[in-house]
Amino acid sequence: FEVPEELQNVMRNYQIAGFKWMRTLENYGFGGILADDMGLGKTLQTISVLLAAKKEEKKGTSLIVCPASLVYNWKEEFERFSPQLKVGLLSGNKGEREVLISEYESYDVLVTSYDLLRRDVEFYEDKKFLFQVIDEAQYIKNHTTAVAKTVKSLTSEIRIALTGTQEVGGKGIRMDIANMGIIQAAEIGTPHRQLTTLTGRQIVLHAGGADMSNQFH
Repeated sequence: FEVPEELQNVMRNYQIAGFKWMRTLENYGFGGILADDMGLGKTLQTISVLLAAKKEEKKGTSLIVCPASLVYNWKEEFERFSPQLKVGLLSGNKGEREVLISEYESYDVLVTSYDLLRRDVEFYEDKKFLFQVIDEAQYIKNHTTAVAKTVKSLTSEIRIALTGTQEVGGKGIRMDIANMGIIQAAEIGTPHRQLTTLTGRQIVLHAGGADMSNQFH
């Protein structure tokens, strides 16, 4: 997997490893969790994956769910690293948000907050996304909350959780995230053989901080 040309001189080696890891998960229909310390570029790594999907002409809109304080940070990062992606921010009153969500297919990416997602859940019922990115995923560590249930109820081909801590939540919510892609791929008829050929060695991003980029395509 090649990093988009626009970002090849921007991304560090470990960020490229993260990009290739997420692309490998995508290729096999897995969801995954990118747990990295703050300031190491999880946003950039995610944007690189979404930009690659755009350049490969993959169909579908991606959804990013994050704390309200980070919504405009995502907008700024998209403008900085991938201005060619059309990004819609869910803000304004409920009627305005409903209109934007109804037109979601005209965007490459939508960005919303956990709180607005919970309030707008009815507008997402018939929507299917390419990527669902769950930023600061520790916000849904309690799987019994309305927010966690709403996040899990959305339909997407691939689900990626981002967190600055490895304590994303209990085993249940971690498995929900990691297996979502497998479950949905099976529902749409992806051959089981394709879902079982990814080795444990391939799905590890870092081992003791070592760069594992050579383990990927």
